Amino acid sequence: MKMTPVQIFEYKQKWMSTGNANPVRHHSDWRSNAIDFCKSNFEKYQWEHTKFTSVYEDTVYFEHAHHSELFSDYMEITQKKP
Repeated sequence: MKMTPVQIFEYKQKWMSTGNANPVRHHSDWRSNAIDFCKSNFEKYQWEHTKFTSVYEDTVYFEHAHHSELFSDYMEITQKKP
């Protein structure tokens, strides 16, 4: 589905405002890895990244629970690398 930036924004606002967003927190040092993974694996309208939702922490919100699970698994593996 091809959407304009305004349509993407409106679509995200709709699913995020329902309270059904699936948040995944991660350390802010891994921000670029998190964003790259989301860009490669999901459509832009299916996720939203928010910086510094807590001290040294970012949060990615997903429209679908199975996307949040995939992302959680990826971040768990990534953050364990030396």
